[in-house]
Amino acid sequence: MRIEGSYEHDLVDDKYNPFIDTEGLRERDWPRFWVAPMSALAQASDPLVVPTFTSEAKPSAELAFVVGSSGKNWSSEKATEAISGCLVMVDIGIYDSLPGQWGYKFFDSAMTFGTDLVSANGLNLSSLELSLELNGEVVDTKSTDGWRFTPGEIVSTVSEVMSLQPGDIITTGNPMRVNGTVDSGDELRATVEDVDTVVSSIRREETDAEVLI
Repeated sequence: MRIEGSYEHDLVDDKYNPFIDTEGLRERDWPRFWVAPMSALAQASDPLVVPTFTSEAKPSAELAFVVGSSGKNWSSEKATEAISGCLVMVDIGIYDSLPGQWGYKFFDSAMTFGTDLVSANGLNLSSLELSLELNGEVVDTKSTDGWRFTPGEIVSTVSEVMSLQPGDIITTGNPMRVNGTVDSGDELRATVEDVDTVVSSIRREETDAEVLI
């Protein structure tokens, strides 16, 4: 499950959150989320893939929660207790006008996670520094102290819509603001304080098929 609009600056920077005012989403009031397909997940050793149809692919780093128990309709307190561990995620998103609201982080090999699962116990989840490097240079650093919602509120919102199971992963939103795009040959390095560092290469998709969108 992927969270959108979870940081305070999402409310004012529509360049990086183009759907914040989309009618019906109510994203200003509560954390919006969607379920990403398994095809969007690249294995840790594989590159992230920039789709053929895009010319504006931007990277991000996110903290992800791993659910440790089964349940639904959790209170914020219960949802907090259900967070068993944390992972680092690095991904790319599409910021052209296409493929639109539901496609800009849905494409094949859009994201990957670190291989180290760190227990949430002892971590101050609401005050962790995130850093993103592109080709060895730091392009942005942010902190989870910029969240608009608590970890419990984020997980609770998801549990109101669907039953959660042990091993489910909930990403917590993209705080990064990156000028420029990524393409074949680039390398990303995402770090979350006290959790993990993930390194991923970038490859542009190659196809002989006619691109219709």
